[in-house]
Parts: sequence; structure tokens; C-alpha cells
Amino acid sequence: MCRRRQRTREELNEVWKEVETSQEKLYQEGLEEYPKSGVVPGNLLMVAWVAAGTIGCWFLNPIIAWIYLAFTLMMVYLVLRRLVCRSCYYHDRRCALGWGKLAALICKREDISKFSTGVGLKLAPMTYGLLSPVPVVALAFEDATDNYRTTAGGNLDIIRSSG
Repeated sequence: MCRRRQRTREELNEVWKEVETSQEKLYQEGLEEYPKSGVVPGNLLMVAWVAAGTIGCWFLNPIIAWIYLAFTLMMVYLVLRRLVCRSCYYHDRRCALGWGKLAALICKREDISKFSTGVGLKLAPMTYGLLSPVPVVALAFEDATDNYRTTAGGNLDIIRSSG
């Protein structure tokens, strides 16, 4: 019984070593360019995300929706591409969302060693983190003010009719 467990452990150790070796090889080699099949759905999802946010803001005020749309498109497709992608390995290559190619149209390549210390990596999570909460807060604000108007208006009608 013990011999069988030992053999199984040895086999597992061999399999684990193969997995580690293949992971190291994949990490070292990486992908030179991502396939187009992943780029298109990723960008469609991003466009849908921005569109949903814009529609959410539209219910509050069309002007706020246009501001949200302009700000989001500018930040996602211009500012972040310049700040994040210019020192990325995938600059002028197709990354997971194809933004390396877009970045090459906007700016020149910088030293890759600056990638991890750039301001873009600090700004990107904040930008993407605000894409959803802003429209949700706008909708909640609109709902709250709409309920207030309805309630306040109803109370005024009751006061007027009783007087």
C-alpha cells in the first residue's frame, strides 16, 4: 500500500515539474501578438460598457451624458493609451484589446522599464473604476430627486386642497 502511494507521489512530482517548466517557458516566451478573435469581443464589451454608462447618465441629463461620453472616450482611448501603452511591451503590437496598435498611432515608444512605475498604471484603475459608479450614482440621484419631487408635489396638492 505504501509503495503505491510513493509511486503516485513520484508521478505527481513529475507532472508538476512539467507544468512548472511549461509555465516558465510560456512566461519567458509570451505571445508576440494576441489573436484578433480576442480583440474584437474585448473592444465590443468596452464600447457596450461606455454606451451603458452614457445611457445611464442620459436619464439624469443629456448634457451630463455627453460630458461622460467625451470624458470616457478621451481617457480610455487617448490619455490612458499614451500613459500606459507607450512603455508597454505590446506597443505597436496587438495586445489583448489591440490597444498597442492604437498607442503606436498616438505616441512614440518609451523604455519598457518605465512601464511599472508610470503614472498610467495608477490612473487606469481609477478611470476604469469610475466607468460604472458614475452612471449608477447619476441614476440613483435622478431617482431620489424624482421621488422627492413626486412626494413634495403631492404634499403641496394636499395642503392646497385642505386650505
